[in-house]
Amino acid sequence: MGKAIEFNDAAHALYVRKHPGSPFITCASFSVELYIKSLSAKTYYDGRDSFGNYKDLYSKSDINGHRLTKLFEKVPENLQNGLRLCYLDSDYPSDFKSLDLVLEHIDSSFVDFRYSFEKKKYSLNMTALLKVSDIFHRYVYQLYEKLD
Repeated sequence: MGKAIEFNDAAHALYVRKHPGSPFITCASFSVELYIKSLSAKTYYDGRDSFGNYKDLYSKSDINGHRLTKLFEKVPENLQNGLRLCYLDSDYPSDFKSLDLVLEHIDSSFVDFRYSFEKKKYSLNMTALLKVSDIFHRYVYQLYEKLD
């Protein structure tokens, strides 16, 4: 989850600029992707040192790709519904009445804006993208707090 937080923080720093552009979009959309992937991450322990402590500890998600709608479909249904409720409880943009609608809108923004020279025109609501990143941040953070 740490990398998702860092990309969300970077998106906020870029958003306040007069023209946030592709770096903001890449950071914000990648943070959403990482938050989604963190919901299916498993922790692995490889090898022990001479004191019995694990040498390598890492988390890995079985969810792959960058399309946010496809990634979200692979999240357990109870977590999907929790995120949908979190979205409805937020001050979401009026253009998008549901989390599913806004995810469709920002679905491929990470890829589209990383390769922005390959296509001519993109339409993206940057405020909606940042709101979704923040909603995922709050929801995932609350889940991890409950584990402590």
